[in-house]
Amino acid sequence: MYSLVIMDDMEEAAQEAQRAVEASPLGSLFSIIRVANSAELKILRGGGAPCDVLIADIRLGDDEQANGIRAVRELFGRGCATQVIYLTGYIEYCTEVYETDHVYFLTKPICQVDFDRALARAVEGLKHAASENLMVKHGHTVIAVPCGEVTFIESRLRKLEIHTVDGVHDTYGTIPDIMGALPRGFVRTHKSFVVNLAHVTRLDPDEFVLRSGEVVPVSKRRKREVREAFFGNLGR
Repeated sequence: MYSLVIMDDMEEAAQEAQRAVEASPLGSLFSIIRVANSAELKILRGGGAPCDVLIADIRLGDDEQANGIRAVRELFGRGCATQVIYLTGYIEYCTEVYETDHVYFLTKPICQVDFDRALARAVEGLKHAASENLMVKHGHTVIAVPCGEVTFIESRLRKLEIHTVDGVHDTYGTIPDIMGALPRGFVRTHKSFVVNLAHVTRLDPDEFVLRSGEVVPVSKRRKREVREAFFGNLGR
């Protein structure tokens, strides 16, 4: 079952969104949590609650800091596996939402057909991220490595060491090259390191600690971005 969070400051609108989820053919796949604003969402995420899908209102009361797009940017940064669906009564935000990763932009009142399509897209994104393979070239041989098994990647000059739960694969390339081939859930922590957040158990001030006990450094320059991505993936 996937965790779905509805963020809307209007109780009636939140209830309508919940009814639309429950009425969808995919409704049985989700457990639903409702929050009223970005502050409550932040508390929820800080407590470790999972969020596979977020249905986010954009204009949350009169507080500009409570803007839904701003909340997504802060809590579900680039590389986050959460599938974001924007649901708003204000069409003028249709361009601004592209400042963040999202799978659908819907307007109120809810059209069930469009809403069902958005949920289907979100589920597709979750499944795709879980099943994708990374193609690793060894000389004239190419190996398909499931992305979910990759724990972290280290760059040593023009060589990449791809660490997995079963061992290490060496190949030639750069961090920018391989980042383009990785799904959500991977974040660059340092000029020479990329980590799979699904394998992280702890974020210390200057490093990630993985389930294996291995440590991946976090540079000062990337600390904020890394922290956002980490909290965006809590509970996954």
